[in-house]
Amino acid sequence: MKKQLAYASNCSDSLYSYIYRTLQKRAGDENESLYQQAISRCRTAKQKKKLAGYYAGPWQLLFNAWCNNRVPNTAVLALLLQQCLSHFQCEEVIAAWQ
Repeated sequence: MKKQLAYASNCSDSLYSYIYRTLQKRAGDENESLYQQAISRCRTAKQKKKLAGYYAGPWQLLFNAWCNNRVPNTAVLALLLQQCLSHFQCEEVIAAWQ
């Protein structure tokens, strides 16, 4: 019998909660850091206002893919063992499961 992979939509509540909270924290921290880096280069209020927007790093991309059932829990849990995630690595994992 072939075992079906678990994704965000069909995993246990405890696993969903753990993955969701962890990805949300990492994505939020990373997105804030990307925004602060961009803002730190600004000299005027006009420049800062122009930079307002969406800053998504690889953790956010993984979070979105997991929430949309494009990456199984096993792949996400393996990546959560790492402290950092590159865009290339994230794109490779997402592409591998499509």
